[in-house]
Amino acid sequence: MSVFPTHPHRSQPTAAVVDLPPDLRQSAIDHAEAAQMRVVTEPQPGCAVVLTGLTGLANLSSAAGSASLASPDAPVIVLTSTAPRAADWRRALDAGAASLRILPGESADLLADLAGASRRPGRGAIITVVPGSGGAGATSLAARLAGAAARTGRPVTLVDADPSGPGMEHVIGAAHVPGAHWPDFADADAAAGSAIRSALPQIDGIHLLTGPVPAAATVGRILTALTSVDGFVVVDAGLGIAAEIAPLSREVLMVVHARDLTVRSAVRRAEQLREAAPSMGIAVRRHGDVGVRDVRADLDLPVAMSFRDSRPGVQPVVDVRRGGADAACAAFWSSWEARS
Repeated sequence: MSVFPTHPHRSQPTAAVVDLPPDLRQSAIDHAEAAQMRVVTEPQPGCAVVLTGLTGLANLSSAAGSASLASPDAPVIVLTSTAPRAADWRRALDAGAASLRILPGESADLLADLAGASRRPGRGAIITVVPGSGGAGATSLAARLAGAAARTGRPVTLVDADPSGPGMEHVIGAAHVPGAHWPDFADADAAAGSAIRSALPQIDGIHLLTGPVPAAATVGRILTALTSVDGFVVVDAGLGIAAEIAPLSREVLMVVHARDLTVRSAVRRAEQLREAAPSMGIAVRRHGDVGVRDVRADLDLPVAMSFRDSRPGVQPVVDVRRGGADAACAAFWSSWEARS
């Protein structure tokens, strides 16, 4: 029996679990069900993904072009419990595998792979906000981004995933609002996105997930669950966990203070995330000695928004302004459909 209970639905994407030894087979099923996928034992028309082992690659390759491989466009993920040899990597690449994952060590990576394969239009999208330097203002921007999303009428969850941050509930004045927090989801059903979101405290239309930030694998599992329901998930991510969250994200926004030294820091941090993020842009705080064009050129990333700082004492979500970061965040969501 899966350790991740699920709630089958006829619209679930399908994962084919093929030619795996018993221990890896059960692990593959658990991960697929955690991503709310229906599990079958051979490729079928419309399969979202195929999970197989190194020996299963040969069978899939020999079936290519025949009726027995009914979903030739489905990405193939190869699973192994031991460190692969160079020849194993070549076999996987030659067979066109999308990735090769070593379990249990790369469990979070596999969940990210499956989340990407199972994502359907109209479901949740994760936007991860990261700082380009210390004091860049990522937490404040994440809060304003969530507030702007809530004002569009779409459901939005604001997630505090920065273990060294001040605590998002304090930033937006929601520490008094009752509801569940990170520790309450240590053993949560990874498929119960709706139940998780409904248990969270709410302020001004924002569902808020805060508290002591757990291990990256737990964060990834809960974020994957939240993408199963419609709406947006805005994550305030600390640098230590950002690389783990980035593959799950529809977009990663790096907040860059337009000053020489902070831009230099952002360049180095962006290099650490560039490969992990499916899409990455920058949010430029125009309060410094470097122009927006120069920031864009230095980081070689598109500018998702730019804005001037609010005056001191303005509280995100609570104090909404017509200009500045609030206006930039509103414009970000206005152009979301065109960018997506």
